[in-house]
Amino acid sequence: MPYIRRGRLPQQTGSAENLMPTPPGSFSCRPPSGRTAREGLQGKHVSDKEHQVKPKTPRTMMKKVNIVMKATHAWTQEDEKRLTARLVDNFYDLINRSEEDGLYWTASQCDLIELAHIVWTSGALMDRRGRPMDFQTIVHHICRVLHVHEPRNPSSVVSAVRARKNVRVGPLRERYMQLVTKAHIQDPMRLEIRRGRRPGRTF
Repeated sequence: MPYIRRGRLPQQTGSAENLMPTPPGSFSCRPPSGRTAREGLQGKHVSDKEHQVKPKTPRTMMKKVNIVMKATHAWTQEDEKRLTARLVDNFYDLINRSEEDGLYWTASQCDLIELAHIVWTSGALMDRRGRPMDFQTIVHHICRVLHVHEPRNPSSVVSAVRARKNVRVGPLRERYMQLVTKAHIQDPMRLEIRRGRRPGRTF
């Protein structure tokens, strides 16, 4: 008998952010020097050469080497909904498995708890009685199957992840969306799971 059932993802409303056009740049002209202006007021002739501005010598461009990629937000709300639905399917499949299947989570515990929180907020997993599965239960079963040490207070783990300072690590959802849109990896969570022999101690 499965632990959970899938429910529908709640409809999300919202509109994409309006992109404001970049205002055109303003042009300015260099005013004549004080001496030239005074000479002009006194009726003295000013040659055309004095008004000519020497063009600036362009700087030499260095050859660029592509070492890193620039992070972008080139995805839509529909892309995020598809990612959430894929995570829900993964959790539905994993939670209904046994720890004897020998599946192991290779990423950090914080990442797994953050994924569990995303799945919980979707409200798409239900228990045997048809009620939405609570966050603690989701964490318990996913840690059981993937042999991860279960935290006593999963909510504090999520709060600690959101309160991190001086750490240049984006939210897990954003990192996964970068993999989906740039590396064309449709199921990034599967990259963090491996199959192996059951260890002597379950973590």
